[in-house]
Amino acid sequence: MLSMFAAAVTTLLVFMLGHILLPDEPIIVIGVALVFGLITRTIIDKTWRRRQKRTDSSDIFPYLKRNALEKWGTKWGQEYEYLNKVVLFDPPLKYPLDVAYILYFDFDTSTPEGEKSEEKFNEINAFQNNIILDSGFQKVYRNEPNSGFRYEWFVSIVRYSGFNDKYSWVIYQRGKQDQSF
Repeated sequence: MLSMFAAAVTTLLVFMLGHILLPDEPIIVIGVALVFGLITRTIIDKTWRRRQKRTDSSDIFPYLKRNALEKWGTKWGQEYEYLNKVVLFDPPLKYPLDVAYILYFDFDTSTPEGEKSEEKFNEINAFQNNIILDSGFQKVYRNEPNSGFRYEWFVSIVRYSGFNDKYSWVIYQRGKQDQSF
């Protein structure tokens, strides 16, 4: 609610300023005002999601069940021999996609078989995302998610520089019993 209010105020202020500076360009003024409103809303939503104090690692993802995610990650580890680990990341504030969760799949690509395994997984991810986030995936939520829950997730085989290990859960790691950083 706060983000919608802030977005509306930002949109109105930018519109009024644009109307003063560019009185003959109403379409440009409206477009710029809406873009600034959307940016404001996105920044506040992402910032609000992150709490100022995170003392307990289970507090990072309060809407998810870690045990269910670990079972889900183990299933993928059993299917792909060269999958080293699966890590759940909180998206960085400057992340270009508006998602709540990022699943990073780390493959051992030091062998041709590992490269093929990663390539096969990436093709499934690119063309059949519903297979990765299959129909039983909603069990990872503490409460029943909405029908569009899959849009909250991004699956990647690339670890971007903004991913912060402090705001992550290792949900699968080959050969290790301890699944924390």
